[in-house]
Amino acid sequence: MTPQSKKALICAAIILVLGAGIMGVYHYMQSNAPRTSFINSKGRKVIIEELSYFDGLDKTYGKIYKPSDDSTGNRPLLIFSHGLGVNADFGAVYCETAASLGWYAYAFDYKGGSVQSRSAGSTLDMTIKKEKDELLKIIKRLSKLSAINKSQIYVMGHSQGGLVAAMAAAESPKSIAGMILVAPAMNISELMNDIYEKKSEIKDTTVFCTVPLGKKYVKEAMDLNAYKGLGRYDRDVMIVYGTHDEIIPEESMVRLAEEYKKSDYRPVPGSSHNFSGAGQNKLIKLLTEFIKNH
Repeated sequence: MTPQSKKALICAAIILVLGAGIMGVYHYMQSNAPRTSFINSKGRKVIIEELSYFDGLDKTYGKIYKPSDDSTGNRPLLIFSHGLGVNADFGAVYCETAASLGWYAYAFDYKGGSVQSRSAGSTLDMTIKKEKDELLKIIKRLSKLSAINKSQIYVMGHSQGGLVAAMAAAESPKSIAGMILVAPAMNISELMNDIYEKKSEIKDTTVFCTVPLGKKYVKEAMDLNAYKGLGRYDRDVMIVYGTHDEIIPEESMVRLAEEYKKSDYRPVPGSSHNFSGAGQNKLIKLLTEFIKNH
């Protein structure tokens, strides 16, 4: 064998090995199977596992919360839709609550939803409509799990995540059995128009609530009619609002409640936008009530 032939053979072998390695990694990343599992350290009877999804090499990171006594399957599911600038961890306590009451629960990081996101994408590329599409895709994927009753998929959304949930329900009302909207950002258009009087003034990067946003997000938000089509959704909607919310005006919550045929408006006296401390405890009680009624 000539030196040139040996070199060609070695190169071919290297290419095959590298190709096999890349395909192996790709196959692993495409797997929807949970990666890790553990019992919640707080002592609740809950199993928490990573359940991430991939579009090609673009990851959507998520965790699924299961009741540890589940042997029957066909359980209701609560999906937590987080707000701008945070990630799935913001909804952990609510997912734990749902699982401790016998439901499945799922929380995920929106692509570009925050600088702490473990999913693919930059905040500069994220838009509200992209998040709405992502939520609907997640609902479709989770509905295929054998443990889930696809007719009992509920969504709990906070702030921008609440607005996204409302838009998703308006677009696909049959895919969501009910919602809890916690201080949904129905005034996002007003907030963006307060920053810029004209679209021609929009900068390449706009920092809002410490999050760097791109031009497309701002333009879309400035034109967004957040209430459009919401009345098409005719299932139960609990709307929770902290009376000391520093971002969302109460009148937008009152208007939102009027849009729905089956709304249950629950103001929480003294709570801020993020429902910390006593506000969080009250929200957990409201979630528990919602679950027991469904």
